[in-house]
Amino acid sequence: MPGILGRTYRRLAARPGYMLLVAGAGRVASKPPRRFRWGWLDLMFISAAWGAASALLWEGCAQVFDEYSAGLPFVPAAAVLSVMVLWLYRQSVLSLAEILGGAEPAGRAVAAALLVVVLAMILLGLRSWQPDWSHHLPTWLQWIRPRTMYRALFLAPLWGGWSMLITPQFRRGGGNTEPQVAEFARGCGPFLAAVCMAAPLAGSIVYFNHMPWTQLGISAVALLTAIVGGQIVCAVGGGLNRRNLLANNLLTQIAFLLAYLANR
Repeated sequence: MPGILGRTYRRLAARPGYMLLVAGAGRVASKPPRRFRWGWLDLMFISAAWGAASALLWEGCAQVFDEYSAGLPFVPAAAVLSVMVLWLYRQSVLSLAEILGGAEPAGRAVAAALLVVVLAMILLGLRSWQPDWSHHLPTWLQWIRPRTMYRALFLAPLWGGWSMLITPQFRRGGGNTEPQVAEFARGCGPFLAAVCMAAPLAGSIVYFNHMPWTQLGISAVALLTAIVGGQIVCAVGGGLNRRNLLANNLLTQIAFLLAYLANR
């Protein structure tokens, strides 16, 4: 099994979308730019996979530690947060902290710590609002409409991934744009970005149509943050580059989850 897992991870780590999301700047810069033309497809797939995995990780921790009866889901939240900030979205946290904290290392460190605290508070606040998952469905189909907090966990990474596709549609590359990011942007034009939007948008409308806001309320927050936030981040952060795309990814996820929490 370790051999199979090792080979699977090595293949994943070689994918351009994964490298854009997770790898260090040096590793990305060392790869031929043409490899990143189809990175958008990897990115959306990895985002969806992590969304599903985060829900499964939360459910597993909740079952083992009986967290559903607890006041705050400390263990599930800590497990999901650890994977996010130590692995999959570590570069995103550092990127947004660099923009928020400025040039001074101390400012960046404070900003990174605050982002981790914000993410922790959001995860601790996740609840399943009523009505919960669909009991009328057969047991083997109930995963289609899971508990509402799992719907939020699943869709947040998709919105974040999509924000990295839509930002280049409104922002041209410049002197600060890495060749790999320029090729990534060329590989996903307006049509493909619109097609990819269908997954998180349709999921948000279907999954949250019973909540207090209109069916498009939560989706609108994510959509506007992805588009407007991306332009603001690029304007403040020096144009279209990988750091700003990653920063907007995390910013969009935070906005989406806060919109979900606002439906208490």
